[in-house]
Amino acid sequence: MTALTNSPTKSRRFTIKALLFWTAVVIGAVPVAMAEPNFPITAVFFVGIYLTVVCGLATLIRIPRSLDAWIPLAVALTPFVLFRIGIYLLPPSLYSKFLHALLFAGLPVGIFLLVRNVRRMRRNGFSLTVFVYHLGVWLVWIGISLAGIFIPI
Repeated sequence: MTALTNSPTKSRRFTIKALLFWTAVVIGAVPVAMAEPNFPITAVFFVGIYLTVVCGLATLIRIPRSLDAWIPLAVALTPFVLFRIGIYLLPPSLYSKFLHALLFAGLPVGIFLLVRNVRRMRRNGFSLTVFVYHLGVWLVWIGISLAGIFIPI
């Protein structure tokens, strides 16, 4: 969300568009966080989901043809699909091992998203929106895996 100045020796500067976007994000995050005043962990979870969705939508709108916008969307939907398929197709003894494998599969997913982000930074510069989107998607993967492991079905 930063723009390059005309001179290659000058540093990056923030744009008005970026400032307005992040102001709107904060204005939306405050009510989301205040929705659960008695449970701060739940508020952090809801704000994280909110930031991931908002940054994902902004990334899809800004760079709709980039794989950096579509791959994380597929990654975010994968654990939901695998979780539901595992419930119906696997016996309970294998289901626990499947959930642990899903959790450990989050490590290569996180590394893959990090590599995609670094490659994108080399080409276009750092984008906080894309970084938050990739980080949020990875945390969704880990969170769904951990929820499947620790929540009895």
